[in-house]
Amino acid sequence: MMIIKTSYISIILSIFCFVSASAKWNESTSIPESLVGKWNVVQFHSVRKDAYPKKQGVTIQIDADGMTTGFVGCNRIRTSCVVDDDSIHFGTILSTRKFCQKEYMDVEDYMKEVLSNSNMFILKNNMLTLFSGKKKLVTFSKE
Repeated sequence: MMIIKTSYISIILSIFCFVSASAKWNESTSIPESLVGKWNVVQFHSVRKDAYPKKQGVTIQIDADGMTTGFVGCNRIRTSCVVDDDSIHFGTILSTRKFCQKEYMDVEDYMKEVLSNSNMFILKNNMLTLFSGKKKLVTFSKE
């Protein structure tokens, strides 16, 4: 009888922990309205201005639930986004697998690296700048 009571208690505690964790996860994936929308790359920082001439058309779309999609030069991407105050983190980046010219693939590789390494942001005058620590990575304008 004691084993059955212990099992019930374990199950109830497990469900409680799962529900609590789910509620916290849902709460943390809420994206501020000012970040929701489509963002176009304006400038890659920490590289020569002419290093990626094919950056036109590179975009990300951040949704209110944190789902982030985009076009990174050749392929489309999908990832998650979590924001807490001025910190931002993107999850594992999934991508279509088309092969394009080297200059497009270079932009794509750099953009994936930027999103993977981003941990802070500044939003000012409809311009979104992503950082890794104090290092600027990329600036977007809101569409």
